[in-house]
Amino acid sequence: MDPVLAVIDQALARTGLTDAAASKLAVGNYSLLKNMRADRGEDKRYSFQSLQALARVLGLECYFGPRRELSGFSETGEAPELSRVDGIRNGYMPIPWHQEALRRGSAPVAFHASWLASEGFSPEALTAVIPTRVAFSLSEAKNTVAILETDALQKGAGALWCYRDGTELGISRAAFSGEVIVLLPGAEDGEARIVDRKSPGTFRMLGRVVWIGLLPKP
Repeated sequence: MDPVLAVIDQALARTGLTDAAASKLAVGNYSLLKNMRADRGEDKRYSFQSLQALARVLGLECYFGPRRELSGFSETGEAPELSRVDGIRNGYMPIPWHQEALRRGSAPVAFHASWLASEGFSPEALTAVIPTRVAFSLSEAKNTVAILETDALQKGAGALWCYRDGTELGISRAAFSGEVIVLLPGAEDGEARIVDRKSPGTFRMLGRVVWIGLLPKP
């Protein structure tokens, strides 16, 4: 089997999406994956833009470039000095708790200003939360901290978003389509949830998740 399709099939099984549903969320039509599977030539090529869109929907990374070491997504060690004066002088910017976060007090995470700039993040729009529910397999929600971009545009499909629904502070992959928001199911979740933007009730999007990690266990 084509290695790209093998990865896609694993992600489809994890999310519970069909070929047609994933294609529709990614590029707005139902035929993307159908066409990819039909192309059985030796010199198989894919549109990088289509793969990027499909990767966002399926929770995958579409990357082309030198091998890189990913780090910083699940640190369990504390570095409180980064939020202090010396850390700020050295270019580290502490990210404060969101007003609806379950914790208060000193900032839980600090990032170097150069990294924030390279990613195009505005520090003033970043806040931290501890979710009560996470719709994918990472850890117990109570041990998870997520950094939100609160001014992110609500569009596209597949990115992680944090929402408030009554007393629940959840994180889920979301798709924005017209007047509805679709919360995509995780590996152990049931069907996708649809929220009407015109009548959201107690539901409110808080921001797009740009970083997620684990808090040190007490």
